[in-house]
Amino acid sequence: DLSGGDPLQSRLAFTNAPLALEARDADGRLLLLELVLRPQLLRPQALPQLNLQSGLFEDALQVGNATASTNAGLGLAVSGLSFDLALNAIYLFNRQGTTSLDLDNDGLATTPADVVAVPTLAPGGALTLTMEYYVSDHRTPPGPLYTFLMGQNFSVVNPTGQALAINSARYVNGVFLVEFNTRSNLNYFIQYASTVSDLTNSATLKTAIPALRGTGNRVQWIDNGPPKTESAPTQGMRFYRVLETP
Repeated sequence: DLSGGDPLQSRLAFTNAPLALEARDADGRLLLLELVLRPQLLRPQALPQLNLQSGLFEDALQVGNATASTNAGLGLAVSGLSFDLALNAIYLFNRQGTTSLDLDNDGLATTPADVVAVPTLAPGGALTLTMEYYVSDHRTPPGPLYTFLMGQNFSVVNPTGQALAINSARYVNGVFLVEFNTRSNLNYFIQYASTVSDLTNSATLKTAIPALRGTGNRVQWIDNGPPKTESAPTQGMRFYRVLETP
């Protein structure tokens, strides 16, 4: 980690005469070096910012793979969320699972955390991960702590349900706004594909995670890319359908 540098600008060099690598702290003591080069995380903004369109706080993280191999099975855990000024809990709106972390390295995983899956990163690849936080007072910026999880097994099984008509799907400022009617206490999965024919093929159809909970009113779902979907929509070339499930 170079002070003041951008971690996504780093480069690796390979040689047939490698030198022994070591790291020391300010007192000259040897530090433990990991054998696995972890993904790199860049947070361009100091705190999540309120998106007036969705009413959610967003944290746009840049994740990079500086290795010469594909990075798959990667997760990002979020901990450290507390309460807003109204004393309501702040939570990760687009979480895809939960886990427990051992942040104090005492052998006990006692810190609860939310988890999202990070799409597969090619060698030297990078992507933007948009984390969304619900804050009831719309004023208190969340202070999340991010921890990478390596070697995870993430998979999505396409659900079954009743297909609904979409009221509108608009591509605006690099994101898709999808609107549809809901019924209270039912779940709604948004599925997507790059062509209409792919949308009707179970082998090419993809499901966005997590699902939405129905409110009894029309809702708006925003496709802003990972972790909800595998990639950000580009040039408006994406098609959607909505499934209503119990």
